Amino acid sequence: MRLKYDKSRPIYELPGSILQDIQAYLELTKGTQKWRAFYEAAESIGDRYSLSHLEAENQGISSKPSNLVKELNSRGLIIEELVRILDAIGEEPIQKRLRNEEPLVIHSITDDLSVPIGESVYLEVSAEGFPYPKYQWFRRKDQDLEFVIGGVFGTLQIRFVTLEDSGIYLCGIRRYPDEKFVFSREIDVTVIHQEREIEENDEENVPERACEVSLITDELSKFHFDEQSETKCLEFSDDNITYHPVSQSKRIGESCSFLCKADSSKPLSFQWFKDGEMIPAATDNVFNINKIDAASPGKYQCKVLCTESRRECLSYVAELDVHNLLSIETIYTPRDKVALLIGNWDYSALSSLGQIPMQDIATLTEHFKLLDFKVISLINLTMTEMKNIVREFVQLIGEGVYSVFYFCGHGIDHNGSSLLIPVDVPEGFLPYHCINVNEVIHEIQMANPDLAVMILDVCRTGRHYPPGQTIPFSQPTLKHRGNTVFLYATSEGLESYQIKGEENGVLVKHLKRFLNSSKPVLGVFQDVLEDFHLNPDKSKGKQIPQIKTTLMEPRRSLADRINYNGHTTTFILRCQQWGRFASKDSDPPRIRPIQIKELGLRIKVTCKMEFCNVLRISWDDPKGTERIVIKKCTFDGFPSEELNLRFLIEYEDKVIEPEEKKEKTKTYVVDGIYLGFPLASALWLWKREAVEQSEDETE
Repeated sequence: MRLKYDKSRPIYELPGSILQDIQAYLELTKGTQKWRAFYEAAESIGDRYSLSHLEAENQGISSKPSNLVKELNSRGLIIEELVRILDAIGEEPIQKRLRNEEPLVIHSITDDLSVPIGESVYLEVSAEGFPYPKYQWFRRKDQDLEFVIGGVFGTLQIRFVTLEDSGIYLCGIRRYPDEKFVFSREIDVTVIHQEREIEENDEENVPERACEVSLITDELSKFHFDEQSETKCLEFSDDNITYHPVSQSKRIGESCSFLCKADSSKPLSFQWFKDGEMIPAATDNVFNINKIDAASPGKYQCKVLCTESRRECLSYVAELDVHNLLSIETIYTPRDKVALLIGNWDYSALSSLGQIPMQDIATLTEHFKLLDFKVISLINLTMTEMKNIVREFVQLIGEGVYSVFYFCGHGIDHNGSSLLIPVDVPEGFLPYHCINVNEVIHEIQMANPDLAVMILDVCRTGRHYPPGQTIPFSQPTLKHRGNTVFLYATSEGLESYQIKGEENGVLVKHLKRFLNSSKPVLGVFQDVLEDFHLNPDKSKGKQIPQIKTTLMEPRRSLADRINYNGHTTTFILRCQQWGRFASKDSDPPRIRPIQIKELGLRIKVTCKMEFCNVLRISWDDPKGTERIVIKKCTFDGFPSEELNLRFLIEYEDKVIEPEEKKEKTKTYVVDGIYLGFPLASALWLWKREAVEQSEDETE
């Protein structure tokens, strides 16, 4: 199997929408045995996935099969094992999101054969591939091929063959309905004439010719009989079916009925089939489904049998289509979705947060891209840059758009407002040195989005100032539009944490498990809060996330699909604007490798694609990889329009005189590496407003 994801990773790292679909599949099939087949397939992989009856009851799996996914996750189920389980139960739609295509390979096929009249013939072919192979048997008619009615499985059964069944058969195999058939080799079937006497009332020897009734066809099934047979049978054919079942489209939880009527002066019996398999106890001419679930969709067909003549015929196929599995009456279709993600960690006057904020931004960037968001990802922004990017970001928002604003870094609460701290705050900073979240949401609301999501991964403790000190602080007048959801990493008065050795901060660690779910956004955030409780870590009791919302359409989801029909012009303009934001004027190959001959060193500067304002520095040292360490790389020239790099390189000097052995390293500074314009240059983020510049010049 070739998978789209790292097969060795745990399943919780999959997009939340995939895990949600698996849980929905198990939940909606709990009236059938499919969830048990899922569990049995998991149990066959290893003993660690085996559950005792008591464990199953404690986890509520029998009453809520979706809990099985959570239980297997807690026991370390990996992605490869999950795919093996889905493959074992034949669940193809979810596998399509996990597996890559695999070519068709035909393994075996029946040899040519000869068979006497009245015997049964089995023609078999097997194939592998993904999506799963679909079969269709054909019979050669001169130079043409004609469909074998009902021959849609790997095994074709022809019961009680006659001379008419002699011929050339072959099977067409494909993975998609619109894909060309790959044909097996031809099978030559020869029916041998064999004389025998048949008593008039010997019904057991009626040379009936028909495909196996479990073979479903979308056409009217016709059964032909040996005209030379002297057997006396009641004439009964598909013409005697006066009412065929009708295809229907229903919702989960509704009911439906299929009806089949036939005319005959003799007793008739009925048997219903679904997808070629007999439905137990479905022997009336009406088949009822009292409550439709996820296992109900399929092709239904009725076999009508004349009990005296033993002749039979099949009805037309009726298809049951079950749609809108979530039973959401209103379908929300945003005109576009945009996200601004900012991570600050390299502070000049405050403690550094390490690089976890950078990793959090990279993680969320990937998740929001999977949700079709246009993402702007920036790190380590100054006060001016943060103000400018918010102003520019709002240009992407408009009526019908979904917006997400995420910030991680230092933060405080002051006078009921959350303040986001830029990297250039001075020591002893005051509130006006920070970004007021209320100002951010005020600007976003002015653009009138349909959904405004604010995710704030900051501490919410206060800051004490000397008594009597005047703290200038202004609050914007907010316009509430009933479209806003806040997710705070922690509650008022509490701190937000990072745990040493973990890949992400505490909030993102929980959030990434659910972010790609198709659930409404409030449901996703509630799952995050519940996950804090169910899967606690060292921050338990110290960090308690909080949700605040004014959302009046609570079923809106971050996974809602974009529909720009009727708004094509504004959508294209927004794409162009976003392209400017994400542009990198110094993309390779414009940046050439930097040669430092004195050190025999070659430095390569490329763009880190997860971010709009990050360079990746790498170097080749032919004299040994442990000799060189680039300690620092700074930008020179701000706020000019052109950018230079300044490297501070620390390296070990192998040629040191004995009396100088205490000196283990030397520093080497490289100045003036010209890059042209800086990253995301179209934004001019580093530039201050014109009014501020004029004031500075007059001082």
